[in-house]
Amino acid sequence: MAENLYPYGPSYDPGACSGAGNSPGQTVDVATLGECATVAAGTSLFDMSGNVWEWVEGTARGGGFKAGSPELVCGTPGVVPAEPLTNEIGIRCCKPAP
Repeated sequence: MAENLYPYGPSYDPGACSGAGNSPGQTVDVATLGECATVAAGTSLFDMSGNVWEWVEGTARGGGFKAGSPELVCGTPGVVPAEPLTNEIGIRCCKPAP
């Protein structure tokens, strides 16, 4: 089975996550966009792509609310943002389901 390029499936859907194709111009509350869910058995992960860039070891990953298709792909290498202090960079926290 092939890996998905995006958390929700193999093909880019501009309306799925909070990125350039589906953004109010600011962050949205977690799980607001139900289509931006990870499609793995038994998971309830939302917004693992888009909304805010994830700060990881000095680079940003996962794309923010202004990001397009290339930046929203899962597993893309991180980038060093021109402005490290912006409302587009945050932290993604995951908690296993009980």
